[in-house]
Amino acid sequence: MDYPFTSWNGYFTALTEHLSTEYYGETYPLYQEQHESVDNVDVKIVDRLLKDGLDPQEGLDGFIEAVLDGSRYASEFDDMGQIITLFLRSGATPNMSRLFQLRYAEEESFEDEIQEYEVRGILIDLLSKFVDTSLYNWTSINATHWEDIDEEVIEEDYQKACYMYLKHTSGYLRRLV
Repeated sequence: MDYPFTSWNGYFTALTEHLSTEYYGETYPLYQEQHESVDNVDVKIVDRLLKDGLDPQEGLDGFIEAVLDGSRYASEFDDMGQIITLFLRSGATPNMSRLFQLRYAEEESFEDEIQEYEVRGILIDLLSKFVDTSLYNWTSINATHWEDIDEEVIEEDYQKACYMYLKHTSGYLRRLV
């Protein structure tokens, strides 16, 4: 379903496509038209759906998933903070564990694992007041770009290697000392 959206699912499917490819207009031409002609269209869509009575918790959870699934261009999505604020003001609480859980259990999947970490870092920064810093000893690791992490670290402590890069992507996590 194209714009105007009447459900979270319809909107998040289009948002994921928008954040995944520059050709989203082939599937969602009306949504693309809105982006070309209306400032902050995604903020306005979310605000309208919330005013229409859609569940803010379902909205925030779906929004985070859509942004992570569309991580290719999500770091360029300037309205992310405003949209999260709309959900929080409507009573939603972020599921922060999603931002810290590993998707793959094996070091062979390291590059696949970290594909969305830049966006996770942005989300952690936006939602920093909800971060439980006791989930990991962040002071025990250095923020390191993924290409600079030794293969030995990846093989011996996969979670640590992933979190080294996650810390690199998040200003909030880097400030933890």
